[in-house]
Amino acid sequence: MGPAWTCETDKNSLLLTTFTATLNGIEARGLLLPATPGAPEIVEDYTFAAGSERWHAAVASGAFVGDADMWLGNDWTFEGSTVVGSKTFSGRMIFRYLDDNAFRRDFEFKTNGRWRIYSVETCSRGLPQ
Repeated sequence: MGPAWTCETDKNSLLLTTFTATLNGIEARGLLLPATPGAPEIVEDYTFAAGSERWHAAVASGAFVGDADMWLGNDWTFEGSTVVGSKTFSGRMIFRYLDDNAFRRDFEFKTNGRWRIYSVETCSRGLPQ
């Protein structure tokens, strides 16, 4: 298991997430806090395709699926599709570097030609205080 990150959503939920290196990329597993017995994990798979030098993300059983170039700047943007309610939209998931111990992640969907944020989480290294 990799390092733990505590993420707080814009809806005041806490999520404890660990990132672990795999043979082909990274697996993230998250638990909503406070943890309840039998609560499902939120699983995210990030797979690197060496031939194209692109990443593929599959988040929470297909709630978001997308692809991104290498992370070279402060933002790492995956573009693909996202499910909001019962509808599927063009979607983006953007990791935003804040500092070596924190990042923010925005989930957006496109409607009427505009990108709209539907979920934000800010994550910091370590266990919740």
